[in-house]
Amino acid sequence: MSLSTTSPAVQFEKVTFAYDHSDAPVIDVPAWTLAQGQHSFIYGASGSGKSTLLNLICGTLVPTSGEIALLDKPFSTLSSSKRDAFRARHIGVVFQQFNLIEYLSVAQNIHAAAHFARHKHADLDQTMASFCQRLELPVSILSQQASTLSVGQQQRVAIARALINRPELLVVDEPTSALDRQARDGFMQLLFDCLSGTQTTLLFVSHDEALAERFEHQLNITSFTQATSV
Repeated sequence: MSLSTTSPAVQFEKVTFAYDHSDAPVIDVPAWTLAQGQHSFIYGASGSGKSTLLNLICGTLVPTSGEIALLDKPFSTLSSSKRDAFRARHIGVVFQQFNLIEYLSVAQNIHAAAHFARHKHADLDQTMASFCQRLELPVSILSQQASTLSVGQQQRVAIARALINRPELLVVDEPTSALDRQARDGFMQLLFDCLSGTQTTLLFVSHDEALAERFEHQLNITSFTQATSV
C-alpha cells in the first residue's frame, strides 16, 4: 500500500478517557499527531495509562470524549464491528503475552490474522517462509503447535503474525518486559529488520526507558495532559 509519508497515521483531537464517567480521566489529550512512517516510543511507569492508550488506538476502547482518526480516516466513531474490521486490515499488534492460540500450529496462528483481515494472500505460504528466514526461525516451525515454542520463538512468531497483512500501523506493547538485556536487544534488532524498507508506522510502548534511544521520537505518557505532536 502506498500512502504519502506526510499522511497522519494517528490523530487525537480533544480525547479523554475515564473508566467511570465520574472519575478523573486516565487519558487527556488535547491534540496529538503521529505521522505516517514514524517510529515512536511511548514510555511511563506502570499504571500511567500506556495500555489504555493502546486500547484506544486499537479500538477496543472508545474515548469518553473527543475523536481519534487513524490513517486519515475517522475511527473512534465507527461501530464496534467496523472498528474490528479496520483493525484487522490496517493494524498489527504484538502483545506483551504474545497471545498465540496454543492448540493451533504456528502456520494456523498466522493464517488466522490473514483470515480476519479478509486479505487474499496468493503467496501466503511463501510469505510465512520468508518471515521465518528474516526472523531466524526454521521453516519447519510452521507445523509446530504454538504451545511447544520457547518464549523467544513465541516473540518472533508474534512479529510475523502482526506483519503478515503488511499493516500501515504496528502497535507493540511491552514485549521485552520479561527479557534479559541480550534477548531484549535481539528482539529489537529483529523487529527493526522486519520494518526496514517499509512505511509502516511503529508505536512501541514500554516502561523501559533504555530503549528510547533506538527511536526517532520519544514521548512520556504523562505529557499527554498537554497538547502534543510527534
